[in-house]
Amino acid sequence: MDITKTARTFLILIIILGFNYGVSFQQFFHFDWADSRGLEDSISYLAMSNGDYDVSPIHRYRFIIPFLAGIVRDVIQPLMTPDSSYMIDALSFYVVNYFITSLAGLLLYFFLIELKF
Repeated sequence: MDITKTARTFLILIIILGFNYGVSFQQFFHFDWADSRGLEDSISYLAMSNGDYDVSPIHRYRFIIPFLAGIVRDVIQPLMTPDSSYMIDALSFYVVNYFITSLAGLLLYFFLIELKF
C-alpha cells in the first residue's frame, strides 16, 4: 500500500472524526433523559442497554445500539465516579453512535473513491 494513500486515508479519517465531534458534542452535552420529546424511545433503549428487553414491541427489535452501549458502559464504568451514572449512560450511547456515524462517513469516502468521484 502506498504511503501517500495511507496518509490521505488517515487525514480523511481525522477530518471525519473532527467533523462528527463538532456536530454531535453539543447534543450529547445537553442531552436530558427526562425530556418529553422521544422519551419513550430513550427509556426503552436505556432499559435494553441494561439487559431489560421487556419494552415496547416497536423498540424490542432495535437491540444493536443498546447492546453495544451496554458493552461500552461496562468498559467505561470503572473509569468514572459512582455519582455519575447519568453521564455513564449518556456517554456510552454517545460513543457508540459517534463511532458508527464516523465509520459510515469513512465507508462513504471509500465508496466515492471507488466510483472515481
